[in-house]
Amino acid sequence: PITARTEETSVYAKAFEQLPEQVLSPSFIDVDKDVLVFDEYLYYTKNLQNDVFTLKATIAKGFLENQLYPELTEALNNSGTSTYTAEELKNNFARLGANFSFTANYNSFDITLTGIDKNFKESVLLLEHLLTDFKPDQKTIDYLSNQRKKANKLAKNDPSTAGRMLYVYGLFGKNSSYLNRITAKQLKKLNPERLLLASKSLLKNGFNSIHYVGRHTPKESIGLIGSKDLFKKNQTDSYSFQEADSVNETTFYVVHDKKAIQSYVYYVVNGEALNKEQDFKKEAFNSYYTNGLSGLLFQEVREFRSLAYAVGGNYISPIYEPNKKGRLVLFTGSQADKTTDAVNVVMGLLDDMPMYEERLPTLKNGLLLEAGSSKPSFRELSTTAENFLKTEYDSDPNELNYAKFPDLSFEDIQSFYERNVKGRPAVISIYGDTSAFELEQLRKFGKIIQLKIDDIWTK
Repeated sequence: PITARTEETSVYAKAFEQLPEQVLSPSFIDVDKDVLVFDEYLYYTKNLQNDVFTLKATIAKGFLENQLYPELTEALNNSGTSTYTAEELKNNFARLGANFSFTANYNSFDITLTGIDKNFKESVLLLEHLLTDFKPDQKTIDYLSNQRKKANKLAKNDPSTAGRMLYVYGLFGKNSSYLNRITAKQLKKLNPERLLLASKSLLKNGFNSIHYVGRHTPKESIGLIGSKDLFKKNQTDSYSFQEADSVNETTFYVVHDKKAIQSYVYYVVNGEALNKEQDFKKEAFNSYYTNGLSGLLFQEVREFRSLAYAVGGNYISPIYEPNKKGRLVLFTGSQADKTTDAVNVVMGLLDDMPMYEERLPTLKNGLLLEAGSSKPSFRELSTTAENFLKTEYDSDPNELNYAKFPDLSFEDIQSFYERNVKGRPAVISIYGDTSAFELEQLRKFGKIIQLKIDDIWTK
């Protein structure tokens, strides 16, 4: 293909670049001023904007601990208590101007309560009632069973959903969330008592973090939460970071779907453990390699060659457990007949990253602007701070990186790539119509494992 002269600049662009810019003052999270922390797990943030509070309570246990936790979230979201039916309970929350939700992932169970500050105490007491007097019944089981049927139908008829399931299988193997769950048949016959036991097991050790954002004083808000035995500090469970499975050679996991018009392809490369002092290099690598319309991935695969309708990616650092491996994750979505060509280009980028050193000044400016404006909104201040504090940072990583970006060299980007990406085996998952592309051509990169849809999920 003809390569566009991407480094050429028009007369107008040159004139535009000379226009004066307003200098913005960088802003970062100050853990001593923006957030108050009590007993290492109760987080308080003052809301100066409105009278809506949020309360997020998290337990460091997810579906890897108990495969019923995803079902438990749905049950809690749609069940009643011994006093109220599910509809009556939701109406009571609504009368207080409040609502609640439960979610779970591999390492945590999250409870979110939102409402009006003047009704904060009543809202918390009603949430406490739900958690301590949860009464699942056969209607609960029927609801969960019906939801699973709908989800299974969607997964079988939506290639993008199935493609993500294959990606998660490539990441975690038998620990995939789509495999590590009870079957639809087991769910249909589930005794409601098992959900109740799962709830009690979940709550018995207390909470790892509780975040209040609102207008009440710490005594009125955190004081109320801390006085409840239900919301005690969890000193038993701890957060974890789920590493991607390791492979000794590049491996392709492939699922054929004759109905798939497009191919969904994910690429995963395991890197090294987190080096906090080198985090600025990771941010620079992401900006150069994966981010936005100027990233290598977009330009080399889509802009220059038109081999994909969608691309994306990021290098992900571990949180909570900095000694675990980070990973590079890339995605290309292509028409089926362009799959092999797109994979060839991405594998070339993994093996030999192009070096465009002339992009460094623009890259540095972008990194400084992004880091300097990275401070989250007031509702996310404490949860963001908790994440980096529990990853052993003493202060906002964006502030540390901001101080290093002015001296960034292209060698910093190159050294990060060589330490974490170059020469390492990759796991590539391909979901699509394999009859439309030359799958065997990819064997030159590594082994190919062909799977069926039933190998990557529990129906």
